[in-house]
Amino acid sequence: MTKRAINITAQLAGWVLYTLFWAAVSSPRPLTLLSVATSAIFTLFNAAAVYTLLLVLVPRLLKKRRYWQFALALALLLALASALLAGALYGWFSLVEPALLEMFFYPGNLAVKAVIGSTLTATFPALGVYLIIEWIRVERHNRQLREEKLQAELNVLKNQLNPHFLFNALNSIYFLIKKDPDAAAEALAGFSNLLRYQLYLADAERIPLRQELDYLEQYIQLARLRQPAGLNLTLALPRQLNGEQIPPLLLLPLVENAFKHVARKDGEICIEASVEGEELRFYIRNNTGLQRRTEADNGGIGLQNVRRRLKLAYPQKHNLDVRDEGRWFEVHLKLNLS
Repeated sequence: MTKRAINITAQLAGWVLYTLFWAAVSSPRPLTLLSVATSAIFTLFNAAAVYTLLLVLVPRLLKKRRYWQFALALALLLALASALLAGALYGWFSLVEPALLEMFFYPGNLAVKAVIGSTLTATFPALGVYLIIEWIRVERHNRQLREEKLQAELNVLKNQLNPHFLFNALNSIYFLIKKDPDAAAEALAGFSNLLRYQLYLADAERIPLRQELDYLEQYIQLARLRQPAGLNLTLALPRQLNGEQIPPLLLLPLVENAFKHVARKDGEICIEASVEGEELRFYIRNNTGLQRRTEADNGGIGLQNVRRRLKLAYPQKHNLDVRDEGRWFEVHLKLNLS
């Protein structure tokens, strides 16, 4: 049985128990055919009100934070559901037991209030349960985001802030001091900015896209020092942005992979980013030499991490296309930043 079928079966069982409960506690003749049928009428209209609330009002108004419209629509829904239920009960008793009409629908009688009360006792608990379930789902989702972000940070620290990386970076800067002191000073400043970014800015849930791209540019400048002089690097990053936000360190694994697996001889790396409206487009292409590679060799762990973070942070709002074409490796990312 599928999950959807199980869910429908559970809801049907719940409404059956709801019907039997009220047939047992609210009827002068508990659990008779008449009391069960009468309770079923209550259930039918209460269920219609509940599903209208959860499937229409909540997604269209409450989730969009249109609170006043939601409150007004909910009041109208309760009034309409109660009126329709009262009319259905009047027709039902007129058909099966007319003698109960005067007693049941006498003005001011508690039975009339029970029509409204039964609608309230169905819709409000259902809304409460829904809100609790939604809160639990959001908390679980946020916890996954935090765990994935923490794992990404740990991976970055593991891959970059280890003795091997520090040695290579500082060694490159050391030799650059004799050759080009100005370039060495700039590289050292970039290296300092990398450390500062990871220690402070990477803790935020979202940061300006401008800061993330500046970080990538500084990383690229430093990573290029560790590559052969013949590396052909094309870099095109946008300069004019409008305050777009992005999770920190989201794009870095893609850049790391390119520098890690680029061909040592006649290497080529192309990195391009652009923002059109609310969509970020990020493209990376690098050659990989003649050797064949497995997914792990191609930085598959980094790509898996990016996929998980995109799925959690931008569900249904991203497209990650990875292409392994033998000697060339390409990544196309489209991300809706709204």
